[in-house]
Order: sequence, then C-alpha cells, then structure tokens
Amino acid sequence: MLPGHCHERRSSRQARLKKKGRAYMRKVFAAIASVVIGIALFVAVVGSAGLHNILGSFKDFSVIYLALFLFVSFLIACTVTYRWWVILKSEGFHVPFIKLALYRTMGYAVSYVTPSAHLGGEPVMAYMLHKKHDIPTSRAFSSVLIAKSLEIAADILFGCIGVFLILLRFALPKQMILFVISGLALAIIMLGLFFTRLIKGQGFFSTVMKIVPYPLRSTYFKLLIRRVRETELCITSFLRNRAECVLFAVSISAVLWALMGLEYMLALRLVGFDPTLRTIFMAGGFVAISYLVPVPAAIGVLEAGQYSIFKVIGASPHTGVALGLLIRARDLLWTLLGFILISHYGIKSIRGILENGKQES
Repeated sequence: MLPGHCHERRSSRQARLKKKGRAYMRKVFAAIASVVIGIALFVAVVGSAGLHNILGSFKDFSVIYLALFLFVSFLIACTVTYRWWVILKSEGFHVPFIKLALYRTMGYAVSYVTPSAHLGGEPVMAYMLHKKHDIPTSRAFSSVLIAKSLEIAADILFGCIGVFLILLRFALPKQMILFVISGLALAIIMLGLFFTRLIKGQGFFSTVMKIVPYPLRSTYFKLLIRRVRETELCITSFLRNRAECVLFAVSISAVLWALMGLEYMLALRLVGFDPTLRTIFMAGGFVAISYLVPVPAAIGVLEAGQYSIFKVIGASPHTGVALGLLIRARDLLWTLLGFILISHYGIKSIRGILENGKQES
C-alpha cells in the first residue's frame, strides 16, 4: 500500500476517534447536567416543604401498612415478569420464571440510574437471555421491547388519566390547560404512531435513526441500525401473529393498574393521607410521568411532581414530598438488589451484545 494511502487512512481513523470522543463528552456533560439540575430541584423542593414537616408526615407510620406496601410492590414486580414470561413462551422460548425475575431486576437497576426516561436496562435483560439461554439477539431484544412498550404505554395512559382528573377537578390558567392538553395529545399520538408503524412493518426507531446523515454513521452505528431493524421485524411478527398473546398481555397490564392503585393507596396511608380514587390516580399518574423525564432516578422531578399535585388539590405539599421519598426508597431497594445481581453475573457493554449478535447472522 502506498505511503499516502496509509496516511489518509490514519488521518480518517483519527478523525473518527475525535468525533466519537466529542460525542461521548456531550453525553457525559448531558448526564452530569441532568443530575445537577435534579439535585438542585430536590434540595429546593425539600427546603420549601421543610424537612421537619416531611418527617412529620410519618408520625402515624404503620408497620402493617409498610409490610402490605412492600408485598404489593413485590406482586407488581412478579406480574411484570409474568407478562415478559408469557411473551417469551408464545415465541417458543421457555425460560424459568425466577431467572426472568432476576434479569428484570438487573435491568431495572440500570434503567433507574440512566438518564433516559427509565430506559437503559433493556440491553442487560436481552443480553442475559442470549448469554444464559441461547436466545437469538434480535428475538431477545424484541421480547424485552414488547414488554417495555406495554409498560410505557400503561404509564402514559395512567399519567394521562391523572392529569385529566386534575383538569376536571381544578380551575387552572387557560395557558396551562392548553399546554397540558397539547402534551397529552402529543403523547397519545406518538404512542399510536409507534404501534401503528410496528404493526405495518415500517419500524419506528430504525426510521428515526436513519435521520443521521450517512457520512456520520460509524460501523457500529450501521450495525446498531441493522440490529434495531431486525428487532422491529420480530416485534411486527409478534403483533401480527400473536393476537391472543397481545390481548392477554394487555389484560395483565389491567391487573397491574389495579395493583398499582392498591400500592399508592397504601403509600398514601403511610404518609398520613386519607386517599380517594381521584387522589390515587393523580399521585400515581404523576409518579409515572416523573419517571418518563430523562433524569437519573427522576431525582428532584419525582418530589417536585408530588409537591405540586398536593398543592393543587389543597393538601399539604410536604405530604406529597413524603410520598415521593417513600416511592424513592422502595425503588432504591430494587436498584440495590439489581446491582448486587449485576456484580454477581457480570455484564458486558451493549457493543459486546451487538457483536455477539453479528456472529449469528
């Protein structure tokens, strides 16, 4: 090879490395910025509510209610895992339920600390299916994404109901009402567009990813698009050919709604608040919305959301903050358990997952 060609290849490689380095630094900066903003919001909310007042919300703390609250949370985790198990079984993959529960807990832990709207742990879950049970990468990812899509859809609908109840119950400024209605409409449209495109086999994520100009696509990015497209085709096949399973999975989501309602009722009791069905939906809806915000652990966002909703309904804002902290404590327990499992199993990067999948083709 001519010296000039070697120099050009070396320069091109250096340029790609610099571009990757800048992209990585932007991601790091965005993550740090979101954490700083979240912490600042958390401190501001706790300061406004008053730490003494927040702790006072637990003056009638009941061990029985706490035990019931944790038990219902455990039932919710089992039900979510069961939905994933049903999806895998319908595709012909038989994975022990307890294994799926462990993998889901690991994925939950990663999602909780990732600034990506409670996403991020799905590659871990798919990787464990591929590594431990020899399930093809695209099929593993599709099962995870189907389950996650149903979960996010339920969260969005739960949140929409909570916000809608606020609009019906309380007089808000017209500008705020217009903004909220526009946000709800956009969320529902995006949700409908997501499932419609998948059912038609057109893809959603792969289409969005193709917006990136071709010259900027690295070899890894091209591989990622290919893997995403393969996964979307698996999801399309599932939605088209497993109608009974889809309906059953949706019915499981309905059971989850009932369990979540019971969970928030118990949580409200723990912070000394006598809940109604309306307040349960409002509080639960705003928890769901908080975790859709791309801030790690929804830090600050969760507490601010509950502070605001309790203030709007005329209750003590510090009770809302106490509720947020209780929910956070529960989530941190699951996250701690998840990272203990991760340290036990050991996890490779998403690049490793994709490279493993490449060998299957």
